[in-house]
Amino acid sequence: MSPMKFNIPNNLDWELLKRFNICTHSSTFAEAAKKIKTSQGALNRQLDTLENELGKKLFLRTAKYRSMELTPDGKDLKNIVDQVFDIISKKITRKIPSTLNQERKKVLKIISTPGLSTTLLPNALSEYVHFNKEIRIELSAQVPPKKLDVGEVIIRNDFLPQNNLKFVKLCSLSMSFYASSSYLSTQGVPSSFEELTEHSILTTHYSNISSTDKYAISQKKSIIIEPLFQADYIDFLVEMAYRGHGILSLPDLHPATRNLIKIDSIPAQNEEIQAAFLDIAEQDSSIYKFINYLTTYLERNNHGN
Repeated sequence: MSPMKFNIPNNLDWELLKRFNICTHSSTFAEAAKKIKTSQGALNRQLDTLENELGKKLFLRTAKYRSMELTPDGKDLKNIVDQVFDIISKKITRKIPSTLNQERKKVLKIISTPGLSTTLLPNALSEYVHFNKEIRIELSAQVPPKKLDVGEVIIRNDFLPQNNLKFVKLCSLSMSFYASSSYLSTQGVPSSFEELTEHSILTTHYSNISSTDKYAISQKKSIIIEPLFQADYIDFLVEMAYRGHGILSLPDLHPATRNLIKIDSIPAQNEEIQAAFLDIAEQDSSIYKFINYLTTYLERNNHGN
């Protein structure tokens, strides 16, 4: 089968193909895992992901276990991947400067919200990579993923359920309501949370609940507020607030609070920020090291518990 007839998605993770290639040139999965410097359990999950992405079974299975023997589709993919890696080794690798041929840095994947990614995390991550040269960080600001994998940490205040997750409280952030002077001069200052129903509201919506609904629940208020703008991108809402379009809930440490007016008549609320990760035997030790660092850093900088 030619590469053109084997439907490989354009967005397929290249690392999955590299791991498949190593497996096909190893006698056991344990040997392959040792070459990759990961656990056999983590490697099996990555092969599951590859098979799901391709929609094909690549390895024969016994009643319970994946065999090292390839299926016909697995043999086709092996031929394709072997050709690709042969081209890379002959025509590309020798052109790469020797400094890039050194051992790759370990990847730490962090998933958080756009707000935390621009306020709480930058200074902490900058210091961390300065003292941990072997680490490369991939930060993704998005809604909570359906599940976390080994080597991933999620930092936010709401989570989707998953087995074997360990939660670590990082800090509490004070959240207040803010608006531009132009908005408050024309629409007036609300004297209570209940009066927000008479105002234009800009609200974040990272998962299945808006920021104003979360505030109402925390204050035990049965109020539903329809927002003028709702988004999971905090900078968009900040820009709308600058333009006088409404009232926005922000952490008090957000840079935008310096240019907006705090509405003191509505009590601030504290939101607990947590880190979550898979607490299993296959988890990389760098995850535990990073969590310990981050809790210490936040306490040192007055963001701790």
